[in-house]
Amino acid sequence: MKAGERLRIADPAVPEVCESYRSAVSASCIGLNERWRLVQSRHPPVSWTIFQHTGRQAPDQGWKIHIASSVRDAPRLFADVVPFLLENSCSFKMPAALDDVIAINSGSADRTLIGKIITVYPANDSEVRSLAASLDRLWQSPQAPEILTDLR
Repeated sequence: MKAGERLRIADPAVPEVCESYRSAVSASCIGLNERWRLVQSRHPPVSWTIFQHTGRQAPDQGWKIHIASSVRDAPRLFADVVPFLLENSCSFKMPAALDDVIAINSGSADRTLIGKIITVYPANDSEVRSLAASLDRLWQSPQAPEILTDLR
């Protein structure tokens, strides 16, 4: 889905994509140890699930890595990328539900959020380049909307 497009409730793919999304999000939470803290955050109209690694102090300011995805690819994004982030102790946030992904990519949440489905918070400047390169090798979504506000 490109910026401004909407997945219609009548679309036959919606229930399947919703279930895949719920399964991917649930799978991400299974087996987390005490080093992880899950935080639910609501910034209307979007709700976020934030994965904070307690063993890594986030800087007061620094880089963020945004990962784009189409609505239909969002379950695959979580299945492919979230395990990598967890294994590498990277703090990140993701939309809590598929409706939040739709709000982000349609532009109804905020035009500056379009495409920003996962936000990764590197622990320090020295890991940004290698982390971004690893994520770029791991994830490509040709149907993802362009993130309008980020450097490429």
